[in-house]
Amino acid sequence: MSERNIQGNADSWVELTENDVTSLRVQNLSSYDLFVKRGTIAAPMTIDGSIRLKPYDIFFETISDLWPGGSGSRVWGYSETQIHASVSHE
Repeated sequence: MSERNIQGNADSWVELTENDVTSLRVQNLSSYDLFVKRGTIAAPMTIDGSIRLKPYDIFFETISDLWPGGSGSRVWGYSETQIHASVSHE
């Protein structure tokens, strides 16, 4: 399982996975909400359909359980303030 810490700027999407994945663990390490969304190699356009992680929340799930019937095998993160997350994936 690949693991890394990710930081990103406010109001921009950051790819949380390095490639296509089947399952992941995401922990929000910041004091701000983090929106997590399934997608393709292109950044999402909206937060619609995202999972909201409150500060210090964590989840571990398969992509198909999190977003049944969705398309794409990459996962993106967005925050209105800043992104700081720990991510592991397969």
